[in-house]
Amino acid sequence: SSGINAEYGEECFALISTSSSLPEALDGCTVVHECVPENLALKQRVFSDLDSLVTDSTLLLSSTSCIMPSQFTESLTHRGNCVVCHPVNPPHYCPAVEVIPSPWTLPESQARAVQVMQ
Repeated sequence: SSGINAEYGEECFALISTSSSLPEALDGCTVVHECVPENLALKQRVFSDLDSLVTDSTLLLSSTSCIMPSQFTESLTHRGNCVVCHPVNPPHYCPAVEVIPSPWTLPESQARAVQVMQ
């Protein structure tokens, strides 16, 4: 059994909110997990936008499966807070995540990413 039931699903769904404004959506966030398509230019643009709006303590995660994090985080102010956290699929049957730092990922950011994924 995966431990997922209707009540848990409803609790999770209640935590979801939407916004058409990126600054509004990021307000107060401590972790942001990007899941855009595998397109380097798109990831660079998204991470640049995120970087301009987050705080020094915000963890920026990516679900990329084939683009090295150094390719889309090098020029970011908060690049030390960027970590790839790519889940193995399907996650409810195989609860494993690849955690991949870039050369400039701070050790504490990598440790926080692991903690968040657990």
